Amino acid sequence: MNRVLRIIVVDVDPLSFQLVQHSFLYDNVDVLWMPEASMLYEFRSTVDVVLMQVDELADYEQVVSVHRKHPSAALFLLSEHHHYDAFEARNSGAIGAFMKPLSAGVIQNRLTELLPGLVPPNIEDVFVPNAHQIQAQLVSFAPNHTHQSDLEGIVEELLPMVVEQVLRLQMSAETPFKQQLRMEIQALITSELASKR
Repeated sequence: MNRVLRIIVVDVDPLSFQLVQHSFLYDNVDVLWMPEASMLYEFRSTVDVVLMQVDELADYEQVVSVHRKHPSAALFLLSEHHHYDAFEARNSGAIGAFMKPLSAGVIQNRLTELLPGLVPPNIEDVFVPNAHQIQAQLVSFAPNHTHQSDLEGIVEELLPMVVEQVLRLQMSAETPFKQQLRMEIQALITSELASKR
């Protein structure tokens, strides 16, 4: 019989726990909620994965303490973009971060890769630091970056102006591109005029 796999969610907000719990409705997976990191310090049972909320720099010190108490656990951070510090995350022993608002599908997919027995064990590529390895490879699993949507908005707004500037530069000199573009525009105008008659 397989041993029970244990995921612990350390977050004051119970919604994080509920989301993870609903993602792992397997008989051999226990998802536990601990609103305070100090509760995890005294936890004696085996822990496979810890998801831990960080809001400020002091929280990263708690992550280090949890990592020392449970060195074999895969440690992920739960955070909002404006509270997240990649440098501190790496040095605290975390192997990844999930950005809020959390996505159940993303969390389930990533954690399933780490939990033996749920998927084929191709975990060789995942680096899980032990107590003597503070530096961790950090991967951010964020389905919707607010920075990304902001960037997409800026690109969408600026793209017409950039295209216009590129066309102005290309049209300012006699180039094969200019000749080709002139022929395409003339053909388009002729076609439009012919369709209106």
